[in-house]
Amino acid sequence: MVLTKSELTVLRLTANSLFNAGLKIDTDIDWNEVFVESKKQAVCALAYDATKNLNIPSDINEKWFNYSVSFLRKNLQVNDNHNYVHNFMKEINIPYCILKGCASEYYYPNRTLRAMGDVDFLVDNENLEEARKKFEEAGFTADENGHDFHIAVVKGNMDLELHYAVPGLPDGSEGDGVREVLKDIIANSTETKIGDATFMMPTALHHGIVMLLHTYNHLIFEGIGLRHLCDWAVFVNYFSEEDFEQNFKEGFQKSGLWKFARILSATACKYLKMPYKSWIGEIDDKLCDSLIADIFDGGNFGAKNSERGWQSQMIAHRGDAKLKKSKFAQLVSVKNYDAAKKFPIFKKCRILYPFGWIFLGVRYIINIILGRRPKVNMSELAQGAEQRREIYKQFQLFEGDNNNG
Repeated sequence: MVLTKSELTVLRLTANSLFNAGLKIDTDIDWNEVFVESKKQAVCALAYDATKNLNIPSDINEKWFNYSVSFLRKNLQVNDNHNYVHNFMKEINIPYCILKGCASEYYYPNRTLRAMGDVDFLVDNENLEEARKKFEEAGFTADENGHDFHIAVVKGNMDLELHYAVPGLPDGSEGDGVREVLKDIIANSTETKIGDATFMMPTALHHGIVMLLHTYNHLIFEGIGLRHLCDWAVFVNYFSEEDFEQNFKEGFQKSGLWKFARILSATACKYLKMPYKSWIGEIDDKLCDSLIADIFDGGNFGAKNSERGWQSQMIAHRGDAKLKKSKFAQLVSVKNYDAAKKFPIFKKCRILYPFGWIFLGVRYIINIILGRRPKVNMSELAQGAEQRREIYKQFQLFEGDNNNG
């Protein structure tokens, strides 16, 4: 896949904003397409920051500026929500730490330009029900239906995710190394302040692993968007080469994430012009090309391609790190997984799984008839899934013996 002119422009603007790359911007372009692309990649304010000396049509410039300002306002609100969570968790005496959010913002050279989402925070499993109860007593609604790893906790303009596990942790023995490294993530977090926001921040090693797991988890399903690569790039560049290799390599290798870290870093070097780090070593240039194309194909959480979610059913289900099943076997596995989420009794009586497939199939057909779901082309989905699977296999995730580069 070749990047479009608009996609390349968003990349170059973002590189200029983050790393003062000085890349030339071709102004003979549809600037509205560039603006729309920057929104879909969740780098709107970052890209706009690098347009100051460019001749952009005034109507588009005004739209872009106003949209960026709205994101800055949202960032302030999200920072306030971090404060609320911190004070509330202290009040109810439940230890926690932030996942992403302000912890990712911390590493940006200009922190106001990162597009913030909701507030994700982690508690120990043993404290989950008590935390949920306290939030409900404080007027929040709590919903865990359809969510992996977390309970959605909502009140007014506060959209919080109460996590009981780090997103992206693989099932079974593949996740043993990661779980071992992350076992003290909450205990070792420290109170940190950014502007007016105070929160419990994971150690740099723990934050790096959280980002890698989060990136892969969403990449393989709906898509991550350019913002996630930016988060990784500024994190890596925050440390000297020597400090990064000394403080992160062993933990990433133990987690089976070292090669993925190097691939993401090599891609950031090539496309965002992050300064090269010697520990990256040699990464296949074509793999970087494939990865950046896949990032742009999905957009932020699938903003550009709604079919990725369907393709992912032929690639893996959440928690499955192996990517070794055939497309058909994987599809059956995903449907079993979905059926068991809907009807937990299926886990104890596997012979019932076909009834779950029928239920899911009938529900899908009804949703198509009602216009709630688009029709899909299975042949095209299978082809797209296979192309993506071949990219992800090269990450060699959670395979410790292959992460010694």
